[in-house]
Amino acid sequence: MAENLTSETGKTLIDDLRKIEVFSDLPQEHLAWLAEKFEEIHLRPGEIIAQEGEPAEYLTVILEGEIRMQRSSDPDSPMYRGFAGQVTGLLPYSRLTHYPGTGRAVLPTRLVRLHKNLFPEMLQRMPQLGQRLVAIMADRIRETTRLETQRDKLMALGKLSAGLAHELNNPAAAAQRATASLRETLETVRDASIRLARHALSIEQRELIIHFERKAGEYTATRRSARPK
Repeated sequence: MAENLTSETGKTLIDDLRKIEVFSDLPQEHLAWLAEKFEEIHLRPGEIIAQEGEPAEYLTVILEGEIRMQRSSDPDSPMYRGFAGQVTGLLPYSRLTHYPGTGRAVLPTRLVRLHKNLFPEMLQRMPQLGQRLVAIMADRIRETTRLETQRDKLMALGKLSAGLAHELNNPAAAAQRATASLRETLETVRDASIRLARHALSIEQRELIIHFERKAGEYTATRRSARPK
């Protein structure tokens, strides 16, 4: 928890809040109230600030460092990044109930957070700040929608590419199957020719068999040379 405002820590926190646009022009007493109510947290790289599925209960202001949040159950989901100077976490009027992903510090990170139970008093004291936080929430919704749309497009493109690859490869596979089938047929014909040779055939019948074998052989050779290398 932030120390008393008479301490050096409280004064430093007020100065830090003034550097962030959403708080920069708030009256001194408003910043003093926030500094008193904020809980300050320090994170080392890799430490978790929010676990996927946990209740979302805090408005968070990143003072230093960087955090990243992603769904551990879906590594391909969009990754949210929070940098110094950003307000994140649960915002007033937000429908967020649980954290959609796990948030970890990427760098040594210092942040402050305010529990949702203090939102009504904050909004009553600082209606202007409430309007700004709603605007931040709207921007976040648009950004999340953009990332989800981009992800859906990439997934659709991947499916289309896989479908095209299948279609391109399919004729070659079909040709290979046809060649194998023709080879088996040709062998059957030759066996039948041998058996027929044991019978008395006319010259025309023998020439017809020889002609068929030659054409089948030429077709097999053509298919083999046309096969992709």
